[in-house]
Amino acid sequence: MGRVQESVAEMYLGRRMSWSDAPFQTQVKTRSTERVTDSAASATAMATGVTVDNDVISNFLPGNGSAIFTSLEYYQQLQNKKTAIVTNTEILHATPAAFASHQNRRNKYSQIWEDYLISKPNILMGGGREEVNLSDAEKAGYKVATSKTEMSQFESADEFGIFTNYFQLQERIGDSNFFLLDSLLSCIKSDGSIWK
Repeated sequence: MGRVQESVAEMYLGRRMSWSDAPFQTQVKTRSTERVTDSAASATAMATGVTVDNDVISNFLPGNGSAIFTSLEYYQQLQNKKTAIVTNTEILHATPAAFASHQNRRNKYSQIWEDYLISKPNILMGGGREEVNLSDAEKAGYKVATSKTEMSQFESADEFGIFTNYFQLQERIGDSNFFLLDSLLSCIKSDGSIWK
């Protein structure tokens, strides 16, 4: 949400937004190098702070095409923190992919999946595609669930995922936003021990 949308919401509600007085705030420009921005370039800007061409996922394009260090990678590698990608859309979409993948085209779903298994966020939750190989996820150490019932059987896990067709995700679990958040929070122990 930009400042203009925040101002409109405050005028409508007749009060300031709860985060308006937070001690720390930041803004990010999500435009691409092109006239109209797509979600790949926008998410790359959020994940890396770098402006790229449309269709690009966290690579220097324009430029030499090399990978741009993402915020997820920063927290994993330099801060030794656990990370998660949780989305109510397909896990291989450009927006979640920009945080853990590096591709010159957003539709390289198999390569995005391979990048996930290399970058290995501790938690992957969202809808899947045909390119998501569940046995690869299990070999990589993820506990895999494809339904709400399977997910509810996880007592705790440092690494897990839920992968299913996006429309099946909606059909099987109803309001995916609440289910995903509830599932994520239920896997964090009351003392917060899953997160470093």
